[in-house]
Amino acid sequence: MKLRKTGIIGLFWVFMLVLMLPISHLPLTAANRILVTDLTLLLVILVINHTIIHAPLKFKSPFTFSHQLWVSIVPVIYVLLILMGVSTVGPLPARQALQAIAPAFSIAAYEEIFFRGIVLGGLLRIWGTRHLLTITFVSSLLFSLSHLLNLTHQSLLSTGFQATSALAIGLLFAAVYLRTDSLWWPIAGHFLNDFLILAASGSLSSSGPIHYGIQIAVSGGELVIAIVTTAWLLRPEERFDIQQKFHLA
Repeated sequence: MKLRKTGIIGLFWVFMLVLMLPISHLPLTAANRILVTDLTLLLVILVINHTIIHAPLKFKSPFTFSHQLWVSIVPVIYVLLILMGVSTVGPLPARQALQAIAPAFSIAAYEEIFFRGIVLGGLLRIWGTRHLLTITFVSSLLFSLSHLLNLTHQSLLSTGFQATSALAIGLLFAAVYLRTDSLWWPIAGHFLNDFLILAASGSLSSSGPIHYGIQIAVSGGELVIAIVTTAWLLRPEERFDIQQKFHLA
């Protein structure tokens, strides 16, 4: 029964990837294409979750803001480092920054609700906290592998670096969601990450020259920090609390 339910979530993930391909190639401007794609996918996952998966989507945290901020401190620092990197390029173009707000939020809302809320939450309901780290890794790996669709418009190496970074971010956001009991923190972090990239470059794709040594060091460092932080946030003494919050048997 558990394997069958897990297989349903896996098929759900494949279905969303297949659905994304034709929608993401509509003849629209980049910003409008992102909006149409992610809002359509968001509607689809909410309907399927309501009718089939039944994963709880948690937004209102029972914890104080200071507690939630403390739990989220590593992703917050991560976003601040991105901001520092963007600031070295110069001031953000005002028009480009305004145009980046809606698509960045639609990406964050769809991907966090799907991968953290439904995939992670669904697997957690099936397997419980005994396999918490494995479930967290699997949901983050699916998030990472979804970025391989970018091979349609960027190089294999660029996509590989992007997928590695996505795995690191996925682990961090999954741990933050489980500890804060609110999807708003992952959505906010994801929004800021994509907004800064979109506002600075106008695209989430890697189009410039890649310094491979630096990129390998950065991606590897991201992943190591994410793994260590996730293991600490989801350490055994925290799992009973997560079990209670998510009403697991």
